[in-house]
This record gives sequence, structure tokens and C-alpha cells, in this order.
Amino acid sequence: MNESQIAKINSICFFEIFKQIKKNCEIAKSQGKLDIIKYADLIRFVLTFEWIRYALQNLSYIRDLSILDLNMRMSAEELVECCKSNPNLTSLYIRNTEFYGRLSDITLDGNILYNLVYLQFHMKPGIDAVEYAPLAKLPKLKELIICGEHEIGTLRHLFLGLAAKSRLQKLSFFCSEFMTKYLTICLNVRGGRATSAANWLKAK
Repeated sequence: MNESQIAKINSICFFEIFKQIKKNCEIAKSQGKLDIIKYADLIRFVLTFEWIRYALQNLSYIRDLSILDLNMRMSAEELVECCKSNPNLTSLYIRNTEFYGRLSDITLDGNILYNLVYLQFHMKPGIDAVEYAPLAKLPKLKELIICGEHEIGTLRHLFLGLAAKSRLQKLSFFCSEFMTKYLTICLNVRGGRATSAANWLKAK
């Protein structure tokens, strides 16, 4: 029986399957078999399934959110649709690195996330961070937290874009490269400190 067939059986059948698996495990246990053999039937049953992930598209039916905190696999297209449904978002957290496409796609339509003031995201492993540069276009962004590792110098484009924005007040960067210290840089564009911060991070 394959995964698609198992997914169609009812709860009574599931109960009978688990009852038989339990019986087989108890028999194997009484025979003093190793755990890997003792629970072989249960392991085989579990491996039949690919765990169902959350469907982000279902969130498009929820509107007028001000805070969205996501820790799940998703695509850029799904996130964009969700953001379109919630134009009043002020805070967005992307905590999972399994992100398909470009996070910066949320900036393609200037009306999406117009009210966003707080953004936190985890960079995809081994990514060329140049793709995050368009995030500097978010018009009301005041605080940005970036987590994860990147190729040296590839965040320069993002930081230079942020340095030109008068609204950004706080930039936080978290990376094991910095001995897992949480670095916070308060930006003061009028005083020229933002440019200095961007230049310092250029080498990072």
C-alpha cells in the first residue's frame, strides 16, 4: 500500500493497523530483539508518509493582521499572496531557512507591506545575500533583524540601501561568525553614522 492509498483509509482501519503494529512490537519485545527490530513495523509505517506541511495559502483568507510570525517551509509566491491579504502588517518574522524563491519579492509591488516597520528573517544557507538588497525599498521600515550566515561582502548592497533611508532606526545582525553575539547597530542617517555602519559591515 502506497502513501496515497493509506491517506484514504478511515479511522477504524488506522486503529486496526496500529493494533497489529502494537501486537507485533510486543511479540518482538518478548523475544528480546533489538529495538531497531522490535519496532520495525512501526518504523516502516511512519516512513511511508511524507509529513504534511502547513499550507500558507490558507492564510490568505485571514485579513487585517498586524503581526505575522512564520516558522515553516514556504515559497516567495505564497508569502507575497499572504502579504497582499494583510496590507496592515507592521511586523513580519520569517524564522525558517527553507524558503523557495526570493524574499525580496515582497517589495516588487510598492503597495505590499507599505506599513511594515519591523522585519526579521533568516538567510538561506550558502545564499548570495545580494538578493536581499531590494528589502531596503520597504518605505516605513524602522527595525531590521538579520539572522544566519552569508558570503563576505554580499550584504553590502542591502546595507548601502538602508543607509540612504532616513526611517531606519535599528539594524541587528546575528551570526555565529561573531561568536554568536547579538550585534545591534543604531543608525542615525542624518549624522552620517549609517554610512559608517554600512562600510563596517561591508567586510562582513
